[in-house]
Amino acid sequence: MKALLFALALFVIALDGHAGKYPREAVVKVEVPMGGSGSAVVLQKDLMLTARHVADNEGLVLSAGGAAIKVVETHASYDVAAIKGAVRCPCAEMAASDAKLDEMVTIIGWPNGIANQVVRGEAQGLHDIPGWGRMLVVAVATEGGNSGGGAFVMRDGRWQLVGILVAGSKTQSLVVPISTIRKWFEGRK
Repeated sequence: MKALLFALALFVIALDGHAGKYPREAVVKVEVPMGGSGSAVVLQKDLMLTARHVADNEGLVLSAGGAAIKVVETHASYDVAAIKGAVRCPCAEMAASDAKLDEMVTIIGWPNGIANQVVRGEAQGLHDIPGWGRMLVVAVATEGGNSGGGAFVMRDGRWQLVGILVAGSKTQSLVVPISTIRKWFEGRK
């Protein structure tokens, strides 16, 4: 019976085609010395994106090695920030466009600082959310500590970043869309 269940599990993994291939290494854990943690997405050597409410914590450090993190810039209207720290690639590739309606979105983060977790859900489109602005809504539950993690889609055989997770509930997650991030990030000095 165990052999049958194992074979069935391997068959499901083979059908999925993504097992073990998520861009986990591009998402790092950041910690606050007074307790708590969040996530950040590596864009290039020493440069990451995270949620502004994660970057606003004093004394933020990288989980691996405890290196200090410096806030480079925060977005004036959206919960997103650029931070610097001693990180190396693999790096996330920014998508050219936002997630499409019903496109499968994979969110990677460090919920409660315990493990690099992957959750998947369908994009519900871009919506104007009072108090948040224009956000990508994804039909998947996320937990605390995932904030600042990456939302990815598989396009042209590559994982591409379509946003930064900023909030979640038992039924959906809010993501700052890549179009907003690109406009802000590419306009930085």
